[in-house]
Amino acid sequence: TRFDDIVRYCQGGLERVIVCALEKSPKDRFATVDDFMRELRDFQAAFQVDAPMQGEAGPRAEESVEAAHIQSPVRMAVDDPPTDHGRSDVASMAVETVDHAPRPSIGSLGASARAPGDRIGRYELLELIEEDFEESWLARRVDGLEQSVMLKLIRGDRPSAETLRRLQHSSALQARCNHPMVERVLDGGTTRNGDFYAAVEFHRGVTILDFTARQESTLAARMTLLALVCDAIQAVHACGFMHRDIKPQNIRVCGSEPPLPKVVGFGVARQIGPDPFESDGAMIGTPLYMAPEQVECRSYGIDGRADIYALGFLLHELMAGVPVLGQFSEQSMLPLEFDTVRSIILKGPRALPSARLEQVLKSDPDFARRIAAERGVSPRGLVKALSDVVDPIFNRATQIQPEHRYQSPSEMARALRVGAERVGRPRRWFNW
Repeated sequence: TRFDDIVRYCQGGLERVIVCALEKSPKDRFATVDDFMRELRDFQAAFQVDAPMQGEAGPRAEESVEAAHIQSPVRMAVDDPPTDHGRSDVASMAVETVDHAPRPSIGSLGASARAPGDRIGRYELLELIEEDFEESWLARRVDGLEQSVMLKLIRGDRPSAETLRRLQHSSALQARCNHPMVERVLDGGTTRNGDFYAAVEFHRGVTILDFTARQESTLAARMTLLALVCDAIQAVHACGFMHRDIKPQNIRVCGSEPPLPKVVGFGVARQIGPDPFESDGAMIGTPLYMAPEQVECRSYGIDGRADIYALGFLLHELMAGVPVLGQFSEQSMLPLEFDTVRSIILKGPRALPSARLEQVLKSDPDFARRIAAERGVSPRGLVKALSDVVDPIFNRATQIQPEHRYQSPSEMARALRVGAERVGRPRRWFNW
C-alpha cells in the first residue's frame, strides 16, 4: 500500500539523514551543509516519482522503488573507531527487511531472473559476471556519478527471508574492513519487495591460480603472494569476523608489478564468537576447502582457524599444481550425500604436496613436467622443494584439531615468507 511505501521510505532514507546530522561526534556528522542538503534533495526527489498503487500495473519490482533511489544504504558508524588494521567507518547496513511467504532455497533456484538494463537502486545492470549462490553483476551508477561497481544479489526471483538476512549480515561484516587487499563494500539497499543487494568495488582481477599460471610464477613468488593473502585475512579477523569460504575463486589478483591479491566472496562470512545469525545443522562453505569443524554443522566452536585450514589447502594447490583431494572437484562433490561429503573431509586422503606430485609423476609424467616447468624447476627438483619447504607449512595449517594449526594468519604469513626465502636461494637439487 501507499502507507507501507511511505514507512519504508522514511526508514530507508530520512532516518539515515537525521541520524548522520545529529551525531554527537563532529567527525561522524555531515562534513558540510552542502552534504546535508544534497542528502535531503536526494530524499525529496524520491517522493517525486509516483510509485504504483496496489493492484496497478508497473515495472519490475527491481525497477520501481530503486529508480527513485529509495534504499537503505551503508550507514556511518558511531560506535566503532578505526583500528590499527584499518577498520572502516562503514560498519553496518541499515536495511529494513520484509517478510514474505516461504521461498525456494538457493540450491533449487534456476537461471537469473534479471537481465542487462534492469535497474537496482541507483544502478543499472550491465553484465552478469558470476553466478553461484549469489549473482555478481557489473553495474554502473545512473544518478549522475560515473562509477562502476559489482552488484551482489541473491540468485533467483524469490529468495527466502533467511537467505536475504544472510547476505545482509555478511555484507555488514565485510563493510567493517577497510584494507587494500579486501574487497570493499560501497553501498547497500533493498528492492521494493524487500530483497537486499550490496554494491562492492569492481576490479578486473583473475583468480590466484590463473594469475600464477599465466605469469609462470616461481615458487618464491607464489609463497610471497599467499603471504599477502594471509595479511588480508588477518585484517579481516582483526575486524571481528572470518571469511569461511577461502578458495582460489575468491582470491583475485590485480596487476602484475607488483601483483596485488584481493580477497572477495564474503557471502558466507560469520562473526568470530557468538553470531546471532548462525544456527546448528547447516554445513556452510565449499566442501573441497572446508575445515573439519565446519562439517560438524555447529553454530559454536568455529573461529578464524578454519580460514587457516583453507589457506593450507590453497597453498597445496598453488605450489603442487593439484588439489589436495585430487579425485574430487567442487562440482563432483555437489551431488554427494551429506554423510559422504562429511566422511571425505574428515577421513579422506590428505596427501602432502610432495606426495601428491609424486603420484602425478607416476600417473601422468607429461602433466607433472608442465607443472614443474611453470614454476621454473625440474619435476624432481619440485618434489624436493615441496618436501623440504612446503610440506611442513601445509601440515601445520591443516591439522584436524584447530589448536594444533597456526593460531593466526599472520603466523602462517611469517612461515610462508621464510619459506619463500629458502626456495628463492639457488639450489642444485631444484634442477634434478
